[in-house]
Amino acid sequence: MTKPSRFQTSGILCGVFMLFTVESTAAEAQCFKCKHEPIVLPISLATGTTVRTPEFLVKNIEYRIGIRVNRGLPFGQLTCMMGSSTHHCEMAHFDLVLEAEWKVLDGDHVVAEGTTKGSLGQMAWSDSFMDRFLGDFVGEANKKYTVEVKITKDGTSLNEFNPRLVVRMIDF
Repeated sequence: MTKPSRFQTSGILCGVFMLFTVESTAAEAQCFKCKHEPIVLPISLATGTTVRTPEFLVKNIEYRIGIRVNRGLPFGQLTCMMGSSTHHCEMAHFDLVLEAEWKVLDGDHVVAEGTTKGSLGQMAWSDSFMDRFLGDFVGEANKKYTVEVKITKDGTSLNEFNPRLVVRMIDF
């Protein structure tokens, strides 16, 4: 058996280093998403649908609960349907179709709750999706919470756009 040259040894060491670097970068990217959006679950927007998330560990930070859909309709129409009720929506005859009640639970104890009924929704969007925020809560460090969302108005016209319940940390 021959002894590897310095060139071969350095090549092997570089390869091992690159392998660890790629694996740790991939883990950090996954962890980053996990930290900022601990919950992303498919949800039907049919009236009466209730979704309860699995427990997730929270930090002492503010979280936002929302419904996310893929953008498959004109921007103005989708914002109206999701809950940004404006004069434009009334003039264009685009109806609000997304209403929900929500609560955050620590075991059986309700930590926070709310409803979208009668309120204008805060929105966020990108080229590929749109979010309607339902409400916010502050986590108590190292506790495990669940979020429960009940759809109170028929939003099935948005079901084809892959609706998801999203719980995310609010960026400062």
